[in-house]
Amino acid sequence: MTAKRTKAPYGSAPKKTCKKCDRKISCTNISKHIKWQNAQNYTAVRESFKLLPQYKEDMEEASTRTVYEERVRIEKYRLYLQTKFKQRFNN
Repeated sequence: MTAKRTKAPYGSAPKKTCKKCDRKISCTNISKHIKWQNAQNYTAVRESFKLLPQYKEDMEEASTRTVYEERVRIEKYRLYLQTKFKQRFNN
């Protein structure tokens, strides 16, 4: 005779903590949770890139002075970010 298996009570599955959101998720659902988070990140990136073609068109239609000023502003901001990044690692 074999022993009868008993079902585990609902919610008693072992849980893992998600590294990104610190929620406890059952081991059976952790892979679904990670896929869901990655899908959210992917759609957020896709949404942000939808604005770039419109920005490009606006820059092409604008006067050359406006475009030049925008380039200078972006270049200064890029240098600012680089120096902040280096300072963070030097400290």
